[in-house]
Amino acid sequence: MFAATAATASEASAEGSLISAWSERLPGNAREISRSSSASRDTPVLEGAYGPASQSSVGLELGTVRLHWEGISVRLGVHFLVALENHDKGILAGMPFVASQLWRGLWGSSLAFTSRALARRLFGPRGALEVTTLFGHENAHADADFRDTHPGFGGAARRGDIRDGGQGNYFQHDLAVRLAPTESLDLVLRVQDRIYVTGPMRHAPGVDLVLTWRLLPEIQPMVAIFAERLLVNPGENAASNGGFARVMLGAVLPGKLGAVTPFLSLDGGNGKGFLVNEREVRGSFGLRYSPF
Repeated sequence: MFAATAATASEASAEGSLISAWSERLPGNAREISRSSSASRDTPVLEGAYGPASQSSVGLELGTVRLHWEGISVRLGVHFLVALENHDKGILAGMPFVASQLWRGLWGSSLAFTSRALARRLFGPRGALEVTTLFGHENAHADADFRDTHPGFGGAARRGDIRDGGQGNYFQHDLAVRLAPTESLDLVLRVQDRIYVTGPMRHAPGVDLVLTWRLLPEIQPMVAIFAERLLVNPGENAASNGGFARVMLGAVLPGKLGAVTPFLSLDGGNGKGFLVNEREVRGSFGLRYSPF
């Protein structure tokens, strides 16, 4: 009897050690290859920017658990973003970096698959390779006071416009590679496609590039480029396809509680949310923070 009890306890202990061997509780980064330095305006970070209108966002991408078996790792993550932007331009339209007129909400969950052994064999000791799939939702809103002072804004769409700020549910798939061209340079390449299942959009294929110079542990200059194509359902109000591109120059300042990045940016193309039908070129400066 005692022998049987001991055997059962031993089996339970072995099973528990096996589970702990292939699982790891986070919080931590939801991805092996972080997108916290991406130039995409959908990056879930804390950010404030100005020029020529105020922009601000509150967001986070968080890993919940990491599973690994036979050299393959899977991270389960969640993310959210509240992105605010002013339609009115100029210093008198509102406080710099504090937007309130228009806002978008994004949220979703993700699965990120990596193989460190394969990546290091292909790309070297600092290399990484990751495939991520996520389900997300985006919605667009306008502040009530803003609507009162801007008659007709966000009302019936003109023929050819993208309706409802391009909001909807979607699946997004991306492939990311991290390379180390030199001992002090890291290059991240990411290709993605957002496939909409509801709303006026069909696809939003995009490409993301981030080059980071590891100059010092305390300061890492970077340049980021993001571009995407907006492919719409022509049956929805005879809408026209669009696109967006952005270039960021900044310096990542890592710390114990995350990284702060002051930056300059230049972007052009369709706006976001209820500004999706407005096309312009603009320059901005701002500050970004990410805990991972």
